[in-house]
Amino acid sequence: MEMEIYKKRVLPLKNQLYRLALRILGREDGAKDVVQEVLIKIWEKRAEFENVNNLEGYCMRMTRNLAIDKTRSRHHQSTTALYQVQHFATQAPTPYEATAENDTFQLIKGIVKKLPETQRRIFQLRDFDGLSYKEIVEETGQSMSQVKVYLSRARYKIKMELINAYDSHR
Repeated sequence: MEMEIYKKRVLPLKNQLYRLALRILGREDGAKDVVQEVLIKIWEKRAEFENVNNLEGYCMRMTRNLAIDKTRSRHHQSTTALYQVQHFATQAPTPYEATAENDTFQLIKGIVKKLPETQRRIFQLRDFDGLSYKEIVEETGQSMSQVKVYLSRARYKIKMELINAYDSHR
């Protein structure tokens, strides 16, 4: 693989790889490290990738596996704990705020899990992974209008479930 091919086929994937690593690791610095490691590995083993038909899928799988490996390592666990301590020390939320934020997040996760599969996937790609509508169309094979409809329905369902949940607690 020549440098020109690497620049055209691999480097444009870095944002997508970053979003995947960030979703798995939950930390920006860890996600950046994973992407950098993947890009280096691809370059170092570039001769092996001449015959790979789906280089994007290969890079995504490599990123996913590496990010999962990092979550299992002791280093990740200790640095994640340190990051959380630093994050909360700078933010200094009250115990009530921290509990309310966590409860809301858990509630949203539960609602998202109950969405129909297509709505859930499109919602996650847009609102968790930060993909553009065009990228979601490419990723899912849905039309632009279908993506917008599914996203709108997912957001509406989440909104209504949240309203119902908070109204029932009053």
